[in-house]
Amino acid sequence: MDEFLNILSIILLPPGLNFALMIVALIVYKKRKSLSRKLLIINAGFLLLLAMPFVARSLMSSLEPKPLVMSELKELMQSESKKAIVVLSYGRQILAKEYGDIDTINDETLLGLQYAVWLKKKTEFPLLVSSGNGKNKATSDTILINNALIANFEISPDWLEAKSVNLQQSAEFSKAILKQEEINQLVIIAPASQAKKVAVVFENHGFEVMSAAYNFHFSDSQLMESYSFLPSSYALYKSAEAIEEIIIYWWYDL
Repeated sequence: MDEFLNILSIILLPPGLNFALMIVALIVYKKRKSLSRKLLIINAGFLLLLAMPFVARSLMSSLEPKPLVMSELKELMQSESKKAIVVLSYGRQILAKEYGDIDTINDETLLGLQYAVWLKKKTEFPLLVSSGNGKNKATSDTILINNALIANFEISPDWLEAKSVNLQQSAEFSKAILKQEEINQLVIIAPASQAKKVAVVFENHGFEVMSAAYNFHFSDSQLMESYSFLPSSYALYKSAEAIEEIIIYWWYDL
């Protein structure tokens, strides 16, 4: 199923969608020349638009929440209810040669761990790692994260959830663990572009969520820089990533 969804996303998102439209335009060219030309023009314009850094940043900004500020954190710390910090996996580096061809966490996940450790030291909230093993790897992402926390930060998580295969199950299985501890308020570590999606999934399972977002893709001062309207392959990539996250967020928020 995951492979099917991956193929579907390649076809339905830029630039796969643009290639599909181009093929349709070429197929109908002999019988519907006017329609074919219009499709090609619209397709080229759409591709050009998505390749502009201004558009990519605007799409990303619609996903990214505000950074967590210390006043919000202090207010949360002062409340009497129990809380926990939740760390999820956002990918792994497969067969990392520098570590002797073994899997390890990727840069995105490592950035999240650094932030989680910093927040844990500030708040002393307990830490839950919930990542599971979405692709039936020999070692789950949860174990990789646990190993990284111990080796790099000398911190052991309070709970490990290693059975989930997707975000919905991470929320479901985390609830089963935290319900026993009467914990309902969470600080969830997530990349800024995915924070809203993650928050809404955990909220749908009855949690109160404070997003601790990291790795923001833009600042207000960058939106109108001189190169913001010069197309680039990186901007196209980020636009496609943002559109995918927006669609997923809408799906979970239904």
